[in-house]
Amino acid sequence: MYRNIILLIVIMASNIGFSTSLNKDYSLVFIYESTCPYCQKMAPVVRDIQKENSMNLYAISADNKTLDVLDDKEVINLPLSADITTKYYGSSPVRFPLLVLQQLNGDMNHYVIANGLTPKSDAEKTLNSYLNYFNQAKTLKIREQGISHD
Repeated sequence: MYRNIILLIVIMASNIGFSTSLNKDYSLVFIYESTCPYCQKMAPVVRDIQKENSMNLYAISADNKTLDVLDDKEVINLPLSADITTKYYGSSPVRFPLLVLQQLNGDMNHYVIANGLTPKSDAEKTLNSYLNYFNQAKTLKIREQGISHD
């Protein structure tokens, strides 16, 4: 079911002309509410991280209102649905803002980068830790298969 939700988001993005070619393995998902002061402070940080890492950004609004910094052709804005809430929060209370790294292939897992107002340096450190781990795992898998990266 969750794979279908992510695929639907990617298809919707493609249908409105949003580029999904930046990073084919991962995207950022930012869940927020437009009236949340923490979300308003976190949104520019998220945009900076998105641009610096050449990743697609899916901005999901709980109140279906877009923040100015997210109102851009480089960001796909979507309303928060029950399915998306279940995927990213499970049975936990819904809190804003939430920034996750979404895997776009394989198991379609997601990894929390920031939950609540988080300094940019902390969010970048968490994101880079995940990306470095995944790149190392990918390199090991290639080596195990006997395929050279050269």
